[in-house]
Parts: sequence; structure tokens; C-alpha cells
Amino acid sequence: MFKKHKQQRSFTLIELLVVMVIIGILASLIVINVISNASKARDTRRRADLRTIADALDLYYQKYGTYLVSINPTVSPPTYCGYNGSGSGAFNCGSSCSSSYVCSVAQGLAATSILPSPPIDPSGSVTGTTTTSAYYAYQFNSGQYVCLYARLEGGPLGSEVQNKQILAGDSTKPCWAYPISNLNYNYVIRRTMTSLD
Repeated sequence: MFKKHKQQRSFTLIELLVVMVIIGILASLIVINVISNASKARDTRRRADLRTIADALDLYYQKYGTYLVSINPTVSPPTYCGYNGSGSGAFNCGSSCSSSYVCSVAQGLAATSILPSPPIDPSGSVTGTTTTSAYYAYQFNSGQYVCLYARLEGGPLGSEVQNKQILAGDSTKPCWAYPISNLNYNYVIRRTMTSLD
């Protein structure tokens, strides 16, 4: 008269915990992989941005005969860009330019229509003075060469690179006079009168 109900087997607490741990491990591996790929993509963009800027500087040099960028190169005397008109400093400091900047190098390249919309670091930073402020920097050295800097997420910190002298590649033309190591630059492109490093 009474039907026997089959007892349904359910998961034990241990089995559920094991499954949750496995899912957690798989999820963390996926997240780490996505973050790593995003970091690599940002670094690839930084390298490409510096190449674009370097190519623009070559065009500027061909047109005006110098790597010292000015916002008005045809006026005498020209107004040079960068920190205190030195041609060095944050490449594109935008509205963050202090009164020490007449113009940024990016503004000078845009004013001469050589690089109308200059790139900025994928972090969105254009200037700063701490290790958390990643931005492109520019160093002009007496008309002999210019150095463009970025901070890659996948590389050693700037102080480590500086100490090993691998940033410059050529110790006779170092690229470390302006960017100080606490900004952790670890990638550079140097342009000279006749060659590309």
C-alpha cells in the first residue's frame, strides 16, 4: 500500500567544497591570464606610441632642422617647448602643465600639424612626480639626440634599468639625464641626427 520512495542522493558538504575550490582555482587562473594579457596590450601600445612620436620628431627635424620642438618654429626667436623651454619634460602634460611649461612637446608637434593628436599613456596620466604616475617623457640633449621614455608594466623598474645601463644601449649617449629613477621609466627610444636606436 505504501510506495517506497527512492531516497535521492545529494552532494555531501565535502563534495560541494571540493567543487567550489576547483571553480575558484579555475576562475583565478582566468582572471590572472586576462590581467596579464591586458598589461601586455598596454605595453604594446606604449611601444607603438613612442615609435609614432619618434617618427613625428623625425618629420619635425626634416622640416625645421632640429629636435628642439617649438610651438612657433618660424618666428624668430622661437618659443621652445618643455620644462622652462628646455625641450625636456612630460611629453604631453595637457592642462597639468605648470607655469614652467610654455608648451609641451606634444603641443608643439600639434601646433605645427606634424602630430595633430599626440598619444598619451594608456593609464591616462600625462604628468606627475611619483612612481604611480606613468606618462611619456621627452629629453632633448644639445641637438645631438632626443630620448623618449615610457614605463612598461612588464619590465624592471627604472632604478634597476638605470643601474644596469641597459636603457641607453650605448653608454656614450646615455638617456638618463632627465628622467629620474623614481618615475620608473624602463623603455626608451633615442633619435639622433642620422640614426634610430
